[in-house]
Amino acid sequence: MNKIPKYVEIINYYEENIRNGNLKPGDKIDKEIAICKTFNASRMTVNKAMTFLSQNGYIYRISGYGSFVTDDYLNRVAARSKHPSGITDMIEKGGMKAGTELLEYGIVKDKKNPKVAKMLEIGEDDYMHYFKRLRTGDGEPIVISYSYIVYDMLPDFDIKCLDGSFNYYMDKVKHIKRTYGSSQASAVLPDDEQKILFKNRNIALLKQELFWYVDGRPFEVTYHYFAGDKFAVSEEVNLVDDNGKADYQVVTKVERVFNSEQEQ
Repeated sequence: MNKIPKYVEIINYYEENIRNGNLKPGDKIDKEIAICKTFNASRMTVNKAMTFLSQNGYIYRISGYGSFVTDDYLNRVAARSKHPSGITDMIEKGGMKAGTELLEYGIVKDKKNPKVAKMLEIGEDDYMHYFKRLRTGDGEPIVISYSYIVYDMLPDFDIKCLDGSFNYYMDKVKHIKRTYGSSQASAVLPDDEQKILFKNRNIALLKQELFWYVDGRPFEVTYHYFAGDKFAVSEEVNLVDDNGKADYQVVTKVERVFNSEQEQ
């Protein structure tokens, strides 16, 4: 098995110590320079781990003072650790009928995308599942998705699942849980193929990169390209009551966006 990245080792250490009570709410986390020495890691690596812990509700950071264990981290972590919303869920929560068209599928090596192969920590002789899909809402193209998954972590794969929700297949059929991951978004212009798939509209796209781990190993890289002129992605965090116990609920959905030239 591949050795886990150093920043994941740091994340695992602090997650475990916060969960088991060795680090209590309000406790101050070691300074980053001290963590660098403890784990023999670079400042950039430690900062990446601390950013993850902060974004996922384990700690909070105060400029000039340091990082501290979150007072209500159990609720905050519950909010961020729920099963990730898939595109199908997001579209349906936006009040639209979700559709999926599989455009391409194959088992490929790193020549298909060497950057992704490096992220997944596989060699030039290792394989990845690759699939490209067009996602629609009420028949309108919303998202083009490109996914890469480490083959030896999912060798038995039913391609028919790609006609629907891959998240559902992973969770309910294969019982594979994504341990943790990262996401980043940026605005980009469509390439020639994407222009055609989005019906030759002159639009900018929202590119979302998702990087998932399973049991400490890199597992999946997916790129979503959302049509920026008709749809927007929003996230709501609601405080709900579950049998008398307060909990956080994260709702991610796709919403219609209308401008002055579109139907009101």
